[in-house]
Parts: sequence; structure tokens; C-alpha cells
Amino acid sequence: MISKFHKWVDVLLETVHQLRPTISSDADLSVHTLICHQHLIYYLFSIKMFLTLSGLATQVVAYDDGTLSRDDASILQNELPGITMIPATAVRSSHHLRRFPNCARFLHEHVLAPKLLAVHRFAYTNRIILLDSDVLFLRHPEEIVNWCLGKDTVTGMYAADPSRNESVTLTPYEFAQAGSHFVPHFNSGLCCLLRDQFKLSLIEKTLPILRFRRRSSRWLEEQTLWALLVGRHSFRVLPSHYLMRGIHRPCRSYDLSRLTAIHYSSPKDQFFREGVQYLIARNRLQGPVEVPEVIPWTSDEHSSKRRHADFMARRPS
Repeated sequence: MISKFHKWVDVLLETVHQLRPTISSDADLSVHTLICHQHLIYYLFSIKMFLTLSGLATQVVAYDDGTLSRDDASILQNELPGITMIPATAVRSSHHLRRFPNCARFLHEHVLAPKLLAVHRFAYTNRIILLDSDVLFLRHPEEIVNWCLGKDTVTGMYAADPSRNESVTLTPYEFAQAGSHFVPHFNSGLCCLLRDQFKLSLIEKTLPILRFRRRSSRWLEEQTLWALLVGRHSFRVLPSHYLMRGIHRPCRSYDLSRLTAIHYSSPKDQFFREGVQYLIARNRLQGPVEVPEVIPWTSDEHSSKRRHADFMARRPS
């Protein structure tokens, strides 16, 4: 099985190598992703399909969560010439947060904190897109392109997670107290916003409140803070053809030909079994790719909670 799995990975790399989108280092738009070793190939499909189908001139910034190897970095630079790689040491550095001790502590203690605080530090463009590595684009994202080109008047937009009753851990009243509108069914896996929406002082003030929430809410802290920032200005939920496929309740039936993108939150094996295979069937990629019965990356071993436990074990004291 291991031998078959490695051969399959090689075929995947050959498949995604066909996509050769360009990255613009001087664009006033940037796409940001926090990447782990296990999700490297997901990310290559995700960012390359987005760049190919959108046709946007954009910078691409990838953040090492501390698990990327030298080979991983080499693959990213070879597959995405012009990509900006932020190493783990810079991602976790908090010297710029001396006036914000709660933010510094959050960056030190939470595996997903760089998705918020490192982006704040290293995003220099006016327009920013947050993109999780398990979001796969299937066709031209017209709504996102229009926003990027300034044809949409809203400040931010995001793909919703309607399967969750609670995607953030603050109440509408607490949003209002912070000077923000409540953002329903928010998910930070695919989100567009302006850099001006960042407000470190608000994050610093809110973090102590989040620490008093129930422990199971820990995995929503970064997402809650993003929602708080997005809600400070005008925002719009992306249409339902930007689909979130999650574990929280059975996903509604859908027609892939009508979808623009799918966020394969869980089960992740469908990213390849369904999404990539669909792109091959529609001749947007050349295949075929035979998917192994078991894909190690998609097991619970690589869930957010497990990744956080691994991060806490390896971080400096």
C-alpha cells in the first residue's frame, strides 16, 4: 500500500504540474495560505486551479506552519515560480507584537494563529484573499474576480458554512459591543477582505474573552477573530455554489457542474476522489489518477486538533 501510495503521489505531482499559472509580484492583490506538510499537494491543486480559472494577477504568499521540509519548499518554488514563502521562524516571530501581549501569546500557543497574525504582518496588498489548502475551484469564480477588480462595493465576502449552528464563539451582542456586525455561518477557509480591516487592538482586547469560552471552542478562535474584523465593514456571503462540505451534518446533494468551488473540510479524501477526478473528466486536467483505497493524509491523524497537539509538543517552551 505504501508503495502504491507513493506512486499515486508522483502521478498527482505530474498532474498538477500541467497547470502553469503566473504569479504577479507587483499586483495589489495577494492570496494567503497557512500550509502543513500533509496538505502540500492539496494546496498545489487549490492555488493553481484558482489562478488558472480566475485569470487574476496576484501575489501568492504561503506560510510554513513548521512541518514543511526542504523538499516541500523546493516543490512549491518549482511549481509556483514567484511564490513568497514565509518560513516557520518568521511565521511564529512575535517581536512586532510587544505592545500586544495577548496576540503574542496566541501566536505562540495556537496552531492556527498565524493564519491571522502572520497574514497581518506579511500582507502588503490592499486586497487580500484567505484560501485554505482544501478548497478546490471547479470553474471561473466570477464573484471573487469582480470583487478583486473593484466591481463590487462590499468590503469583504466569504464562503459560508451553513452546516454549523455556531461558527464563531461570540454572541451577536458581543459583536455589537466590539463595534462589529454579527457575521452568520462564517468560515475563514475562503474569505476576501481589505487590509484596512485589520485592527490589532481589537484582537488584543477580544482574546481574553475567547479564553473563557468552553474548551471545544478553541478551534474557532482564529475564525471568530476574522469574523469580528470582517463584520466591522460591509460584507456579503458568497452564493451557495461556493460549497462547504463538512462533517457537522450531512451535506446537501449537489451537482458538481453547477459549483464554483468546494471546501473539502471533511472527509478530505473526496478532494481527490470527487473534485480532482471531476476536473480530469471535464478535461481541465489530464489524467487519469487512480485513487488508493486509503489516503494517509485524510485520516484523523491530520485533523486540526492533532496538528495543534503536535505543534504544542514541538514548540519551544
